[in-house]
Amino acid sequence: MTPLVTQLLGQSASDFVNIVWPVVKELPLIGGGQLQPVEASSDAEFAKTLDMLAGIDAWQVLSSPMAMRGLASRVQWGQAHNTFTVRIALPSGAETEYHKRIRALGQREQGFLYPHLTVQAYLDGPSGFSVGS
Repeated sequence: MTPLVTQLLGQSASDFVNIVWPVVKELPLIGGGQLQPVEASSDAEFAKTLDMLAGIDAWQVLSSPMAMRGLASRVQWGQAHNTFTVRIALPSGAETEYHKRIRALGQREQGFLYPHLTVQAYLDGPSGFSVGS
């Protein structure tokens, strides 16, 4: 990932690209490949739509087999709670990942997009630094 692309990403997406992905991509379930963050797309409106409607934060591009799949990421800072969470509500009232998934899964025959994998990570703080450092 080039420094310019990293600058264009929000802190959570940047931490996913730079800290989390290099570790999790080696897991057998993930299978390696290249990561294409949605936020780094040259078409900002499409990237926003993909995230807002489908909950896809990045594309994983594999070479063997030659394939692509959508990923969702959730990076949180502070104490690890050793849980996997999907928000049901936000103070703003905005649609959550939960609602996006329920809509897509409830109408699978329509071919609606949703992430194939969701990766949740806990880091000490933004950029992986300990809180207060």
